[in-house]
Amino acid sequence: MMESWKEFCSETSFHGFNHITAERRHWSERLLWVCFIVASVWLVLDISIGQWQRYDENPTIVTLEKDFRTWRIHMPAVTACLKNKVDVKKLPNAIKSRWNVEAGHPKYVYYSRFVSAVASSTLENLKVFEQFGDDPTLDVDLFRLAVDYYLHSPYDVVDYTEAHTTTSPPLIAHVDVTTTEIGVGPGVRALLPRRRQCLFTDEPTTASRQVYSTHSCRQDCRRRLAMELCGCQPFYYFYAAGPTCTVRGMRCLSLHQHRLFTLEGQRCSCSQQCVDAVFKEALEKIENMTGGPFGLQGSVHYTLEQPRERYVRYIVFYFQDLVVSFGGAAGLFLGASFISFVEVGYFLIERLSRSSPTRTATDVSVSDIRRRLAQK
Repeated sequence: MMESWKEFCSETSFHGFNHITAERRHWSERLLWVCFIVASVWLVLDISIGQWQRYDENPTIVTLEKDFRTWRIHMPAVTACLKNKVDVKKLPNAIKSRWNVEAGHPKYVYYSRFVSAVASSTLENLKVFEQFGDDPTLDVDLFRLAVDYYLHSPYDVVDYTEAHTTTSPPLIAHVDVTTTEIGVGPGVRALLPRRRQCLFTDEPTTASRQVYSTHSCRQDCRRRLAMELCGCQPFYYFYAAGPTCTVRGMRCLSLHQHRLFTLEGQRCSCSQQCVDAVFKEALEKIENMTGGPFGLQGSVHYTLEQPRERYVRYIVFYFQDLVVSFGGAAGLFLGASFISFVEVGYFLIERLSRSSPTRTATDVSVSDIRRRLAQK
């Protein structure tokens, strides 16, 4: 073993090893060189591990671009929701088919309020269900019972917790909109999601979704929290598997409305979208059109300002950079090259083959020949 170690130290191209086994060296010199070499190997490993972690965990960077004159911007998506979601023409038939109650009945107004509460139900107004108590006659399919304008990203669903514009005849709202775009550079799509730290729309995280978006991910978090708190999910989460809340369940959710709305105390890890556009309403002006052809109509006019900056995710640490960093650390502290590591592998294979019991008389290393010639 010692012979092999001496031979390796004397023949390797790693710097400093030859001083450990060189002749006519004081033991203190050998110890000093051992300390230097151990420290150098430790520094090489420490730097190499750090560079590998950077390559594996965070090879991208988000940069701010401002050359807006050459951009092709994305137009926003607009979702319109009626403020009054109950059709007064269909309301009598809906009440009669479920409770056999017609207009004029003492309970008609009661069931009308219930239908309106269901049709307008969101996580912001769950407390409207508290007035209906535990009435067993209300255990019906709530989803079947069930104009605000929401401006949002074309890559995401509407988030009703954000600001929106409300209009009605004869009002016309003029809204100035600013936008900030988020994109990716070449090669980012090929990275694993954990390395690029974002998801594309065709990378859903749950089986109940066909696409991914940040707001849909938060909706899934609210649905799971509702299941934990009350053992059911709101009826408008019909696309996900699980028991749907009855009136009793919606009343239970109303007791936790703030927590459901803010996700307070709930761990909700939603990745950013790799490609997205954020739209914000900067200025709103209301105009009253009392006369003319638009007097009986309400509308919203959006004016999109030209974006002057955007965020783009680029790869800044490629595999070539990783190889260069490995080679730089090994060359700086050990004076090594790629061939030096090849020599280590060659030496180990040659040692193993030399110690093999099938070794023949002709299996003589170069060092053996040199030693024999020196003896002669």
